[in-house]
Amino acid sequence: MSDTLTILVKPDGPIKVTGAQSARFCGEALEFDGALFLCRCGESPKAPFCDGTHKRVGFCGTSEEPPSAPVRVWEGQTLRTFFNPNACMHVFYCKPMKGLRAREEAGDASAAAEIMTVVASCPSGAL
Repeated sequence: MSDTLTILVKPDGPIKVTGAQSARFCGEALEFDGALFLCRCGESPKAPFCDGTHKRVGFCGTSEEPPSAPVRVWEGQTLRTFFNPNACMHVFYCKPMKGLRAREEAGDASAAAEIMTVVASCPSGAL
């Protein structure tokens, strides 16, 4: 591995990181060998890694005017959460939300507290 950390934003594609000695995602160490290709489109099922999905979904990494999307609201049994896609940084701390919401809707009382932990960890404030 190179001693120089290099970060390159690929046009309409991922972020390429070379020379990294270590990397973490959601507090967990990432295993990698050589370059890291990190998703920017927010659609990769292998987040935080890019799997090429940006090509299929037509991701455009530049925009003269950011697209505006409505804030989405989720009504659970005991709480309500909001998601502002316009603020989302696609850091993927929210990946557990789908499963947590299903548990909360099924009556699992501990899921609400876990949802609030995920909301609090959102670095952009989109949640």
